[in-house]
Amino acid sequence: MSKEEVERNEEGMFEKWRAETEEKIDRWRQREVNLPNPPPDNADDHVKEEFEELRTRELTMRSPTFYEQNLEVWRQLWRVTELSSILLVLLDARCPPLHYPPSLHAYLSTLRPPRKIILVLTKIDIVGPDRVNKWKAWLKTQYPEAKIVGVESYRIQVGKGSKVKHLPHIPPQYLSELIDAMELSHQELLAPPDRIKDDPAKLAKWQPRVRKVVNWNVVRKGESAADNDSGPVFIKGDEKGFGDEEEGEESEEKEMKEVLEPLTIGLIGQPNVGKSSLLNALFGTIKVKASRTPGKVRFIPVQLL
Repeated sequence: MSKEEVERNEEGMFEKWRAETEEKIDRWRQREVNLPNPPPDNADDHVKEEFEELRTRELTMRSPTFYEQNLEVWRQLWRVTELSSILLVLLDARCPPLHYPPSLHAYLSTLRPPRKIILVLTKIDIVGPDRVNKWKAWLKTQYPEAKIVGVESYRIQVGKGSKVKHLPHIPPQYLSELIDAMELSHQELLAPPDRIKDDPAKLAKWQPRVRKVVNWNVVRKGESAADNDSGPVFIKGDEKGFGDEEEGEESEEKEMKEVLEPLTIGLIGQPNVGKSSLLNALFGTIKVKASRTPGKVRFIPVQLL
């Protein structure tokens, strides 16, 4: 299927979904304001007009339900999740549940082949270690299969005069915790699924869907993947996706071939949650622009670590 065909299908499905969603929201809002039943078709015109005025007034007074209606934003999410084997879902440590709605978790859980999820609490220096640990414990009860880590992405350097610079930086203990979670996720991806384990013939030929060898010590030292040919790829942006592989004979045939491409790790999260800051901190330098303005960075190329 060509890129144009994929995009046309996405546009059609998106418009259908948006129309259905608007209808559901409208029904929900009508229930909430307890509108009377609409007048019958044979009612006087002034009765119908009064009802419409009441309906418009009541619904307008209700706070609107906000959700993303820009298809390109959704495509960013789809492409990153299609390409990545491990997903870092960034959550602001001040209120993590606000940044990881059940709908996002449900979508990530349906991806095939399954992705490994790491929940990353950002801006933990704002809330302090006690609250961070409590949020980690709570998130673990809600998402037991996910790994949960915390990060800081800046260190403050006082400049001349009153100027203060925020330099990309992750303290060693948090960097180690994040890389350990990624390494463990990679190891889990190398394990054959139960349907393969139970079939000795398939198990003998099975190959993992991700690259077997990743030198995580090189990643910890911050050395270049281009020099070592062993590091992961971090991606957050508009890249060509390959789609989810279907279950069946074709999928199993692909599992028999060794994967040589780098391990791909995607960053996803809501605006201003700290995606660009974390990416810069991982490299120890400014690779992408970070801003207080939501949506400042919209398309980011692949970065090799």
